[in-house]
Amino acid sequence: MPTSYDIINIMNRKLMFLIPFLLAACLNHPTYSTYKLIDFDSGGCYTGAFVNWQTVDDGNKWKTTDADLKEYEKMTGRNLAIVASYLAFSQDGKPYSFPIDLYDTVRDNGSILMLTWEPRDWDTSDPLYFKESMLPSIIDGKYDAYIDQWAADIKKLDGPIMLRFAPEMNIDNFAWSGARNGGGKKDGFGDPNVPDGPETYVAAYRHVHDRFESAGVDNVLWVWTPVLWGMPFEPWNHYTNYYPGADYVDIVAMDEYNWGTSQGWSQWKSFNEMYWQLYSELTSLYPDKTLIIGEFASSEKGGNKASWIKKAFSDMKEKYPKIKAFVWLNTDNRNETVNNLLENSDWRINSSDQSADAAKEALSDKYFLDQPILIHNQ
Repeated sequence: MPTSYDIINIMNRKLMFLIPFLLAACLNHPTYSTYKLIDFDSGGCYTGAFVNWQTVDDGNKWKTTDADLKEYEKMTGRNLAIVASYLAFSQDGKPYSFPIDLYDTVRDNGSILMLTWEPRDWDTSDPLYFKESMLPSIIDGKYDAYIDQWAADIKKLDGPIMLRFAPEMNIDNFAWSGARNGGGKKDGFGDPNVPDGPETYVAAYRHVHDRFESAGVDNVLWVWTPVLWGMPFEPWNHYTNYYPGADYVDIVAMDEYNWGTSQGWSQWKSFNEMYWQLYSELTSLYPDKTLIIGEFASSEKGGNKASWIKKAFSDMKEKYPKIKAFVWLNTDNRNETVNNLLENSDWRINSSDQSADAAKEALSDKYFLDQPILIHNQ
């Protein structure tokens, strides 16, 4: 008959056997409490989406709810590793607080929040939703109290967040764009060797980042997002002029869409036509940075969207191994004017039964990871 000493030894041996498995389970499940970064070197590509607030008619027109997320995941047959959302600094002059309720919803779904933080006021009296750039005021410290409150709120979170500050800055219809902040070099202002618009953007980006760093925030992954063809198409507006620096960027994101024939200036483009040049440039210029797709989708107009989806995800796996995550913009903008453009496109992954079926089939490949793997921030 075993003694109490023998029983304790047996229990200890069993516990030592179980520890590696328990640790592995913790690392592969977003328990959050002590994990502040995301493992992007797991050999696959994380699934992600901006899930429209109205995916489910649940009475929450402007709020991504658990029901919205579950409906999207039901359509694709996979969980969402990353859930994207958007928030301006303010609306009609009233500042937005950090959306802790959204963070909780995303966390409880087992996902990571990627929040696009736009330095503009959603002025509902202005069709462009802004009156003036906030970048000079950010640089001058006028928004420090506001930024510091966001930093404090994010620091208290029990897990990581991807923060995408002022994306697509080389497109002229954004308040934070280089075109709306001085454009090319102006005589007598700033460094004569650096274009004013990009210089202003970089200074504002760094200022926000530095406020977070000074507050000791260590659970933010900073996402920088250029587009390939800037507007205006001028040398000073090339995306490389907007790079804040290696110490300020954790993740580089690409945003491109297949507009099909939805616009007078657009034509049907394959995933490869959309991304190969930018992918090649970014992986060469910033080889040490994680690369993701920050936004993408396809119109139904001008081609076969179901075939496009199958080929896009196939190419992502076979030709673009350095893309570590993607975000599908799942919204119907056929009748929506966004940033002064009538988009005339249904970007939803289920814009047709055929498209939904194609996505479900393509994403069944286990290369596409639907559970975020979290790691300690050493």
